[in-house]
Amino acid sequence: LIITKAEQYVTGIVKREDATTVEVADSQGGVQKVAKSDIKQRAPQTTSLMPGNFKEILTVEEFHDILAFVLSLK
Repeated sequence: LIITKAEQYVTGIVKREDATTVEVADSQGGVQKVAKSDIKQRAPQTTSLMPGNFKEILTVEEFHDILAFVLSLK
């Protein structure tokens, strides 16, 4: 979680960081760049970005596709 000096909340996964910028990938697949000079507060989150309701939103076929993909990463 990043809170900017303008009180904007940016949540996601830090994909890249350098001396002046932090790039955060959000849950919709977008990337937001935040200047470090604009950051008021930064803290890791304890909750996952992954949805907890896979049973309700995925079909059995979609689940099998995801499982096959993950297994192919070995």
